[in-house]
Amino acid sequence: MEIQLDLATNSNELNEETLVDIARDLYHEYNPFLFDANLWYKIKQIFPDALYRRLEKKKNYVVGHKIFNDFIMKYYPAEYRVKYNLIKRYLQKSDETSFFELNIGDSRLDIGRINGKSHAYEIKTELDNLEKLPKQLNDYLSTFEYIYVVIHPKHLKRVINIVPDNCGVVTYRFEGESCKFSFRKKAEYNSSFNSDSQLNALTVKELNLLLKKYPELAKLDRIRKEQYIKHNFSKQEINAFFKKALKNRYTDQWTYLQRNFNVIYPIDIQMFFKTQADPKTIYYKKSTML
Repeated sequence: MEIQLDLATNSNELNEETLVDIARDLYHEYNPFLFDANLWYKIKQIFPDALYRRLEKKKNYVVGHKIFNDFIMKYYPAEYRVKYNLIKRYLQKSDETSFFELNIGDSRLDIGRINGKSHAYEIKTELDNLEKLPKQLNDYLSTFEYIYVVIHPKHLKRVINIVPDNCGVVTYRFEGESCKFSFRKKAEYNSSFNSDSQLNALTVKELNLLLKKYPELAKLDRIRKEQYIKHNFSKQEINAFFKKALKNRYTDQWTYLQRNFNVIYPIDIQMFFKTQADPKTIYYKKSTML
């Protein structure tokens, strides 16, 4: 999927720092829903003239999405790079579902997995600080069974001192186009999840499914429904339903992503998961699909 970027790396006027700056600008300007012509206009604005003139030769047959994707994936240490490679590890797993960006308490989980057990993954790249991590872990521990922090190695020493004993720690490093993950600390089963947090993560429709045997409760407001559930279902029953509800919620999106993964550019994975848009429509160029 990668375009030839040797023109950039061999150019005397473009050192590594400059290439990273270009990739950062591309990252902040990118919108996968922009038309190809609009993306190429942004490429012309962001790239130095000498490099743009080289890339312009590809304009008639390469979609702008690809230029953005390949440059960002190669030069900018964005979270998307880690998400793409982490989710790829679980793509072929049977009977499980993964998902992105779930609100848990006051935090937003990067990646979740349900495979009979519930897993939470929080990513911290070299661009991130660790200020929010304790609060994030506290939210995830109140909701999920296994929690991992996926980090750039520069954070390892601090993270080991921050995470609770039952949280796992994984470091990542990029070697060329591949991403290598190393388990530094294995996650242990977390029994401190609580029903309040799990029920709060569910939709009203999902709560109603748990109460389907009691149609008379359908008219209750959300607070009363949650109160009834907590008083009439065990912690383990609520946990089992929480996992089932999340798996059902995201199965269609996950199946779509599995089916189309190889034709989606890495930085677009999360967007396609959310929208289930047609890649042929997004990556459109003069009636030619690339």
